[in-house]
Amino acid sequence: MAFPNLKILMVHSMHKKKEGGLELGVALKACAGLGRLDRLYLWVPTYPERTWDAIKALLDGAELYKELNILKIRTHRRNRTRHDLTDGEMDLFKGLLVAMKRMDSVIIHDLKFGDESQRNILDFMASNEMPVSRFRVVRTVPYDGGI
Repeated sequence: MAFPNLKILMVHSMHKKKEGGLELGVALKACAGLGRLDRLYLWVPTYPERTWDAIKALLDGAELYKELNILKIRTHRRNRTRHDLTDGEMDLFKGLLVAMKRMDSVIIHDLKFGDESQRNILDFMASNEMPVSRFRVVRTVPYDGGI
């Protein structure tokens, strides 16, 4: 391993996704091999077009979340569309939250959910003792401008 003591990593990819550009799932899987990584700040060009694919890419990074304490993910393209999750997407997203439960701070910008999906996710988080202050994955406050 080239950096055996790496604890904090910030990856800021190009603004526009070009062929071969950094993809969310690929970045998360690559970082999972950095055993001592404690904090990851990741900027990707954009999430996949389908909400299901974005959630699946995040869930595929579950190996990384076992050691990671802080995860912040941003995109360069703001998603202004709200998505109501299907039952399958909701189950997948809840699985993602469970995989991230032990982390100190999770902030994922630009995943926007419809009102019903937000209520469902927030209820799930409350019933599983996952404070919104630690898991900012559902937009409950305006964008703060930082990573």
